Amino acid sequence: DVIIPRGGKSLVKKVQTISKLPIIGHLEGICHTYIDKDANLKMATRVLHNAKLRNTSICGATETVLFHKKIVKKFCNTVLKNLQDNNCKIIGDNLLRKFFKGKIYAAKKNDWSTEYLSATISAKCVNDCEQAIKHINKYGTMHTESIITKNKKTAQKFIKNINSSIVMHNTSTQFADGAEFGFGGEVGISTNKLPPRGPVGLKQLISYKYEVHGKGHIRK
Repeated sequence: DVIIPRGGKSLVKKVQTISKLPIIGHLEGICHTYIDKDANLKMATRVLHNAKLRNTSICGATETVLFHKKIVKKFCNTVLKNLQDNNCKIIGDNLLRKFFKGKIYAAKKNDWSTEYLSATISAKCVNDCEQAIKHINKYGTMHTESIITKNKKTAQKFIKNINSSIVMHNTSTQFADGAEFGFGGEVGISTNKLPPRGPVGLKQLISYKYEVHGKGHIRK
């Protein structure tokens, strides 16, 4: 009835290409962490470090960090240097290259749609939460996104408007895991919106979206 491919990106892509049966799964996990203007610097540094570097090869690893432009000058050196000191390559836009004092590579358009699966992260400045949402909905793969902010109203706007299966507030994207959600051993993660079977009413047309709220939690 259905195939759930478990393995590397090349395996999943091949199965999706040749299978004549329905597939449950995802091909890429281009996950984002957005650091809002009302974020706590210490929390943002700690959470992003975990979201990117705890395990760089999993689909829940953050691949792009977005900074609100109002905190770029104050935040970028502490946040990005913490990653760089742990051998993470930084790829950034022009504004970040202006303010970050460490080594930073110029970002190209395709970096925003790249799943590195390694100690590499792309970094971009946005004007506000709305622009962060637009960027994520354009370049993301509907997997997992996180916002770091003390502003509950901004967090709720982010959670409501992001078109991903998992959206988080003040916590690491690496919590995107079936066992962590209490489901037992994980069969897979699906970014699909599956069609219903049999009689269809409103309830059968509703898909799940998981909201995860934390206080700076990181995954061990």
